[in-house]
Amino acid sequence: MFELIRGRAAAISLVAALASPASSQTITFTKTLGGVQYDEGASIEQTPDGGFIICGTVTPCGSCPTRLYLGRLSKEGNVVWEQTYPGTVFARGEYAHQAPSGGYIVVGDTYPDSIAGSDRILVFLADSLGKVEWSKQFFGDYGYSVQPTSDNGFVLLGSIYGGLGVNDQTLLYKLDKYGNEVWGRSYHLAIGSQGTSLMETRDHGFVVTGFTEFSDPARSLVMLIKTDPVGDTLWTRFYGRDSANQQALGYDVISQSDGGFIVSGTTFMPDGSGCGKYLIKADSSGKSVWTRIYGNAPVSDARRVQQTTDGGYILGGSIASPVNLISKMSLVKTNAAGDTLWTKTYGGDQNDYGVGVVQTSDSGYALVGTTESFGAGSGDIYVIKTDKNGGVSEPLPIQLSAFSGAPAVGGSVKLSWATVSETNSFGFYVDRRNAGEQGFATLPGSFIHGHGTTTIPQTYTFLDRSVTTGSWYYRIRQVDLDGSVHYNDPVRVEVPPADLPVSFNLDQNYPNPFNPTTTIRYALPAMSFVTLSVFNALGQQVAVLVNDTQDPGYHEVRFDGGSLASGVYFYRLKAGAFIQTRKMLLLE
Repeated sequence: MFELIRGRAAAISLVAALASPASSQTITFTKTLGGVQYDEGASIEQTPDGGFIICGTVTPCGSCPTRLYLGRLSKEGNVVWEQTYPGTVFARGEYAHQAPSGGYIVVGDTYPDSIAGSDRILVFLADSLGKVEWSKQFFGDYGYSVQPTSDNGFVLLGSIYGGLGVNDQTLLYKLDKYGNEVWGRSYHLAIGSQGTSLMETRDHGFVVTGFTEFSDPARSLVMLIKTDPVGDTLWTRFYGRDSANQQALGYDVISQSDGGFIVSGTTFMPDGSGCGKYLIKADSSGKSVWTRIYGNAPVSDARRVQQTTDGGYILGGSIASPVNLISKMSLVKTNAAGDTLWTKTYGGDQNDYGVGVVQTSDSGYALVGTTESFGAGSGDIYVIKTDKNGGVSEPLPIQLSAFSGAPAVGGSVKLSWATVSETNSFGFYVDRRNAGEQGFATLPGSFIHGHGTTTIPQTYTFLDRSVTTGSWYYRIRQVDLDGSVHYNDPVRVEVPPADLPVSFNLDQNYPNPFNPTTTIRYALPAMSFVTLSVFNALGQQVAVLVNDTQDPGYHEVRFDGGSLASGVYFYRLKAGAFIQTRKMLLLE
C-alpha cells in the first residue's frame, strides 16, 4: 500500500537494479525516453566507458516536426545528455555509430516540408557531447546505415522510393572524413530494392543486405550484394526461395572471421501460418551454408544481429502474440550453428517493438525500440539492459509522494505521480470521470507495474489521449500483491480545445511491414475534402479509405489488407491541393 505525501516533487523515471550478489557487476534496468507524442528508438551501441549511445526519432509537441534524437546514457541507464536535430525541419534518426574521433557518426533522413520528393538522406558527425561538427545531405529518401571505413572515411547506405510505377533503388555513398562524397552508386534489382544494412569487408569492399521485390510472382526476397572498394557489384545473392509465394526481408548483416556473412531478417512461413525471425549463414561467395527460422507468429522479425563472445549470435526484434496480436520486444540467443539457446520477450499490455541490440562488456545485452505500454507518450523510446541470460531484475518498489494532472498538447492530459515508499505494491490503474458524472471508470491500458516494497523514490506518468474538452477528475487506484485496493484523493483537470497541426502531413503507416492490419495517420491544418486511397505496385486503386470532408486535426485510419495479396502497396492522401504518397509492405 502507499501513502500520499503532499508537496514533494516528482523525481526520475529510471528503474535500475543490481543483479544477484553472485553477479554484482551486472547492471540491469529499463528506461523510457521521449516526450508526450510518439517517439521511436532505432539503434543502440555501447560506448567505451560502458554507457550507451541511442539514436531514434522524437516529436516534441503535437504541432512540432519530428526530429532526429541522439541520447547518451550512463552504464546505469541515467541520461548524460540528449540532443535533437535539426530542430526546424522534419527529420528521422536511424543509426548512430562510434566514430574514430571519439564522437558519433549518425544517419537518418530529413525533409524541409511535407511535400513528396523533398526527402534527403542526412548524415552528420557529432562530438562526444552531441554537438554537430559537420552535416551533409545526399540524394535519396531514406538513410539506413553508416560505418567508418579503413581509410578514415565513411560509407553510407540509403534508398530512394520510386513512387507509383517506379522502381525503388538501393544507394551507396563513399565519403571522406569530412563527409564529402567520393563516389556514389545505385543498385537496380528486379522491380525494386531496399538496402537496410552494410559492412566493410576485409578486402576493403562492402556487403549490403536488404530486400528486393519481384513481380512474377509478387514477393520479396532477402538480398546480399558484394561490391569492390569502389562500389562496383561483384555478385548478388537472393535468399528465401523455398516456395513461390514466400516473402523474406533482410535487415542486418555482419562479417565473419572466415570471410562469410550472417544476415538477419524475417520470413513468411511457406504454409501461410505466420512469420519467423530469419537467420542466414553465407560463405564468402554468398552461398547459403545454413538458414534458421525462429518462432511462428503474426509478426516476428530480427532487426539486428550481433556475434557474441561465445561465438553464437544475439538477435533483437519483435514478436506478436497469435492470440491478441500484441507485439513484444524480443531477444533470441543462439549458438554458433544458429541453434536456439534461449528466448526472451519484454513489454506491457500495449504494443512494444524491438530494433537494436548489442552485447555489453559485462556479458549482458542492451535492447532498444519503441514502447506503447510505458512512458509519458503514446510511444516512447525504450531501452532494456539485461544480464547474460536476458533477465532484468525486478525493479525496487517506490511510494507515491505527489499526484498532479495538467493539459498536454493535442488535447490530452498528462498525469504524474511520485512515490517515496511502497509496501507490497503490484501496480497502479488510472480512474477518470467527467465533472457531470457520478462514478469513476478505469481507463483502458492505464495499468503501470508497481515495485513491491522499498523506500527509494520513483516517478510515474500516464498520458490520457482519449479525453475531450471539459472538466475531468482523475484518481490513482493502487493494487497490492495480495489484491488489496487503495485510492488517493482525485485531482481536477480543465482540458482546453486541442492543438491543431500547422501543416498537412501523411505519416508512415505503423506497423510496417504488416499482417494484415496497419494504422495510417495524417494531419489536417484546415477543414478539407480528403481522399485516402491505396494502390498496388501497378498503380491500380485497390481501396478508398476516406472520401469525405474532415475537420482540422489529427486523424487515423486502420487499413485491413486481409483480402489482398502480399506485396508492396502505396497509399496516397489528397487534401485540397496537398498530395502525398507513401509505401507499405503487406506480408500474409
